[in-house]
Amino acid sequence: PLLTDADPEPSGKAAYQILRSAGYDVSEDELVTLAYVLRFNSVGVPGGSGIYHTASRFNHSCEPNTTHVHAGNGVLELRTIAAVPSDSELVYSYCDPSLPTLARQHQLHQWGFHCCC
Repeated sequence: PLLTDADPEPSGKAAYQILRSAGYDVSEDELVTLAYVLRFNSVGVPGGSGIYHTASRFNHSCEPNTTHVHAGNGVLELRTIAAVPSDSELVYSYCDPSLPTLARQHQLHQWGFHCCC
């Protein structure tokens, strides 16, 4: 089966059934793929979340050198918060970096990795 009780988004099966009953010609495979793309690449914005071409490619760090700012009208700005050498990767934190390590580890688990700091 494509969706099991072990999947992180078991409500995907319900979404699939709703879309199909509304006349959308979408396969269950396509919906599952879309659900995972949204889950792992979206950025929280006021009123929901969005996929941003550049921001979705940034890696996580508990010591980020950038942050994102909601500039309004769906615009997301990435700003440096520290001096960044030209040969360094730009990274931001997927969670609040001021949280204790265990809290960060718990939040980061949803992206499928373990914080090792």
